[in-house]
Amino acid sequence: MTLSLMKLEQCCLTRLEIKTRGGLTRPPAPGESVGGGEATEWRVGIDFDVRKVEDEPVYILPVNIDLESPDDVSFEKISVALTGVFSFPEDAPLEEVYKYVPLLCLTNLFGVARGLVAQATGMCEAGPFLLPLVNMQEVVKSKLESEEKTEN
Repeated sequence: MTLSLMKLEQCCLTRLEIKTRGGLTRPPAPGESVGGGEATEWRVGIDFDVRKVEDEPVYILPVNIDLESPDDVSFEKISVALTGVFSFPEDAPLEEVYKYVPLLCLTNLFGVARGLVAQATGMCEAGPFLLPLVNMQEVVKSKLESEEKTEN
């Protein structure tokens, strides 16, 4: 096994918001799934930024993850904001660093967010809830394209 060049130095939760559509109205029948939303189309918004620490191989990535559901599921909104601090060896070539930043940084932060949401929703009527998996390559690509349009 080869260890990653990237190291997650710190991860900080800056926002966690979970809004349900109501409290427990009745106990679920045996075998009944109260979670809903498994086959539901959630609207997922992910925004991020990449900040390099001057003169150090350290990157700070704040990420905002916002989910809104259709009207037929128990969770109305789930919002998470995290900031990760990632470091690399001093002698790491930039080409190698750019294989990690931002894609693998965001993938790691999204995994942390999934765990936090699952834990926080464990006592909700419809919980625990796992954030749906997303194609992080598409998230990064979309963000880069959006920034290019803004610059032109």
